[in-house]
Amino acid sequence: MLSEVLMVRQVPGQPFRRWFTDMKHDLYVWFDDHRKEIIGFQYCYDVRGNEKALTYLVNKGWKHMEVDDGETRRSKKGTTILGPAHMTPIMAMNATYDARQLAEQFRETSGDLEPEIADYIYEKILASTEA
Repeated sequence: MLSEVLMVRQVPGQPFRRWFTDMKHDLYVWFDDHRKEIIGFQYCYDVRGNEKALTYLVNKGWKHMEVDDGETRRSKKGTTILGPAHMTPIMAMNATYDARQLAEQFRETSGDLEPEIADYIYEKILASTEA
């Protein structure tokens, strides 16, 4: 179950944010200047495996990304080379996901979230392929 990280660094000039996490997921939620309306979120899933992130911003729409953790090296032929690469993680485009399955996965992990936040994100994930 996602639980809130209470001491989240707020960056001047950026929207107010809240962060929720568990062993397999991270959820970042951004709010308007009055901290009342959600203006975006990023739902990161399969954090300990092949991490992906679905990001929604009211003024920009959707992005579904895969996180390259920078720890796996690949040969020119695409095969994995053993040993750490120790590179900076980056986000790479990855358009394939099942919105219904992802929404249900989110619902299973969102039990402790405020209903307004959980419902908003669930509905947005369901609608994400329609945008």
